Amino acid sequence: MTSLVINKATLNQMKVEIFCVGDEIISENSAYVISPEIAEMICDGVGALVLESDASSSPMEDPLLIPWAESNFGIDMELLKQSRSVVIRLPFGSDGRKSGSLLRKNADDGKTLHLHWGGSAETILEMCSEYYNTDGIKNVMDEGRRNGFHQFITDMDNQGLRSMAFAYSTIIEDAADDGAYEKVMIPELRENNLILLFILGLKYPCCPEERRNAVDALRNTGVSIKLVSAESLEVVKPIAVEYGIFRPDHPGSDAIVLEGEEFRNFTESERMEKVERISVMGSASPSDKLLLVQSLRKKGQVVAVMGTRTAELPSLREADVGIFMGTNSSEMAKESCDIFIQNGNFASIVDVLIIGKSNYQNIRKYLQLELTTNVSGILITFVTTISLGDTPITPFQLFLVNLTVGTLGALALLITEPPTQDVLEMRPVNQTQHIVSMSMRRNIFVQVCYQGVVLLVFQFIEAQDFLGLMDSKVKKAMIFNGFVLCLVFNQFNTREPGKKNVFKRIIGSRWFLVSVGAPIILELLLMEFAERVTGFPRLNILQWLACFLFAIMSWPIDYAAKYIWSCLANRPIVLPSCLSSIGFSGLGKMQWLARILFAIVLWPIDYAVKCISSFFADNSIGISSYLSSSGPFKSPSQLPTPTMNV
Repeated sequence: MTSLVINKATLNQMKVEIFCVGDEIISENSAYVISPEIAEMICDGVGALVLESDASSSPMEDPLLIPWAESNFGIDMELLKQSRSVVIRLPFGSDGRKSGSLLRKNADDGKTLHLHWGGSAETILEMCSEYYNTDGIKNVMDEGRRNGFHQFITDMDNQGLRSMAFAYSTIIEDAADDGAYEKVMIPELRENNLILLFILGLKYPCCPEERRNAVDALRNTGVSIKLVSAESLEVVKPIAVEYGIFRPDHPGSDAIVLEGEEFRNFTESERMEKVERISVMGSASPSDKLLLVQSLRKKGQVVAVMGTRTAELPSLREADVGIFMGTNSSEMAKESCDIFIQNGNFASIVDVLIIGKSNYQNIRKYLQLELTTNVSGILITFVTTISLGDTPITPFQLFLVNLTVGTLGALALLITEPPTQDVLEMRPVNQTQHIVSMSMRRNIFVQVCYQGVVLLVFQFIEAQDFLGLMDSKVKKAMIFNGFVLCLVFNQFNTREPGKKNVFKRIIGSRWFLVSVGAPIILELLLMEFAERVTGFPRLNILQWLACFLFAIMSWPIDYAAKYIWSCLANRPIVLPSCLSSIGFSGLGKMQWLARILFAIVLWPIDYAVKCISSFFADNSIGISSYLSSSGPFKSPSQLPTPTMNV
């Protein structure tokens, strides 16, 4: 991902650690067994916090208790909004200690009102004279029971938990005619007329320092973080500065801070021009967040959205990666997101990024292995078939190589390669970037050229008594054997496509060693004991050593290619003055390298053309005669003229 869109709740989200109803203390992982009446009152109390409320009236944006109640008690906010109406709402004050709501149920007789209070456990406890147990039975809160609740709250505070409580009462509207309940009733109930519903112990999944470290890790790896909140900029901007999301004093910073309405009123061209520089957006609606995600994707960004409530589901669906955070969530939320972080820990996004980058890198490694295998095999088959009418590697044998080396390579590279912190050094990949990177193309090109040149030398060499290559069957056996061994040993190079040290962490990767050892053992058995199947003669010790030497040489070849590439990429190239006359002046380093490689590639192409001409002349050409009489540096007049036998 290249952009991460978050809200304030993803940074400050807490989770329910302890749930207490009456004398029953229920831990996080235990089943909630309570009466249906108590469950309904809990849903009303939790839902009352957000019914007809704006974000500035609550100390917790995107209340974490909504998904908790959805998961454990089946709260349905849409149904709650349709079946309940808010008569009075007393929002959280400046101290954030308590909030009250007076609800009317549409199914009631119209005279019964339901009062719900929620807030700090100590504050709510002082307002209660009774409490419910799990069976829905009211009990008088005597002095001993009250002291027990106080001690329970103190113990949670000592454990670093934030305590929160909810209380309930019913009011008969006739007792408050002419709207007097709006002025008198709530103050009268504050001290001794409420019933304690439940107490919660909440905790942060990680400390603020961990969240800051997570933001730093994301920024260092190239991910742009955008904080989008329904709260005003006065509330959100300090949080963004605290966690390092918005850094106004950073040199060269051009980040934008704006309101959702301002972003909404941009023209299309203005929005596309500024969207990538947006760091903080306040007073934003869910539709503003959706518009931001759509604009980022139009710019080619790979967008991840972290959400905590069902109102954000459209943005989660629109994003390339939808991440839902919460200790609990509805089934709809789980089905709409790609990743579900159940512990609610924002720092877990770094682990998600490591796993995602590791999987992407493993896919790239496997693609490099498969492309090298098939391009090299097809190249050798094509050249030998065109020039000789026969090939040392048949299509069935190439399929067999893919089946063994490819399958075991997939096991080692795709499944068992563990995620590491090193992948954080990899820059983000946008939507337009090709999965086959420049370093992969370099590695494939080098290995294909090496394997093709050496194995074709084996095919066309005419030296007397050299490794028994005068025997065509031995020649085919050595080419096939060397091809398989080279592909097996090339797996080491594939493990680290961009690094010169290909043996890093090799000892701890057992399955990788299996993927290397198993094909070698199978190749030994095939070449030594399956002569009737393959048609290959058994190779002697010297021939086996030559094949292994050829395969092992792929390591220094890979190292040399990476070393030369890094030197050319990091150092200026000073060209001799003689090269200026042939078009090399004013070229960039990569252009200069491309021309040199192109010139090198022309040599085997030139040789292949001569082989084809010789084939049509019914006269095969060997390397020794080619180099002596028709090398690539000979003038065209010196080349033999092919003749066609009619």
